[in-house]
Amino acid sequence: MAAVGVTERDLARFAAVALAMTTSCSVLRFFDGSEPPPPSAEAAVVGRQAAKSRNPCLTAALESVEIDPRQPRNYRLAKARFDEGVALQSQGLHAEALERFQKAVGEDPTFGLAHLEAALSHLYTDNAHEALLKHLSAAIVLMPRNPRAQLQFAQLQKELGAPKLAEQHFGCAVELNPTLAPAHESLARLLLNEGRVAEAERRARVAVRLAPMKTTYRVLLADILTRRQQWTEAGAEVELAAQQVGRSAALYRRAAQLFAKGGAYTDADRLRAVADRIDPPPERRKLRPLLRRR
Repeated sequence: MAAVGVTERDLARFAAVALAMTTSCSVLRFFDGSEPPPPSAEAAVVGRQAAKSRNPCLTAALESVEIDPRQPRNYRLAKARFDEGVALQSQGLHAEALERFQKAVGEDPTFGLAHLEAALSHLYTDNAHEALLKHLSAAIVLMPRNPRAQLQFAQLQKELGAPKLAEQHFGCAVELNPTLAPAHESLARLLLNEGRVAEAERRARVAVRLAPMKTTYRVLLADILTRRQQWTEAGAEVELAAQQVGRSAALYRRAAQLFAKGGAYTDADRLRAVADRIDPPPERRKLRPLLRRR
């Protein structure tokens, strides 16, 4: 039953515009400038309350976003500005790209991908937290099944000093896409910082399994194993990371130190020799005897 003065059609329209619950794409892309009858204010309230009760991954975002479904939209023009922004972004012109994404959002405030890319451009330019929060909140509300939006929102909350909220949204990203390695890695770092080492290890192992050639993931796993005093296993991960990098005497020496702590002295000597071949230690200077004054 709809609220007084609110038809079922109103509720459906508002849900499609501002609180889409099951699609990962930006909503209302089919509009070419023509506008449907705006939903009533009561429909907006009902839709917002329904979203909060159905999806906890939206709760924090809903507190930071205001989307007016009655605002005029022109998706075709917004899409043109968006494509320009993507092209500029691929060239590393992030300030210019941000301008295009902001124009796209101005033309169609319900263009979720434009909000997300605007947030990413802010990361490369001014890292303005207020703007990031606005765009990422809108992206989550408009694309509640987009794991990238959840991941970036979690990273922002971590930077803002809200680890519990960050953990929740890292979890949302992982739930939406269990193969998203950066979400597992970021969650592992968060858990490690909070001293939850066993949980961090599980997440780091998933990240390494999903992206075995990512050196930073292996180093993270080695850091966690070091905290657990699993010296030889940590050394093995650092050795693999050193092999992936190719010529890193520092990584080989660190692996040697870990193997030595674990009692694997043969492996430690082998890795020290590899490190010395890459970066030979300086020769000791022979001191000349001081000449006696006559």
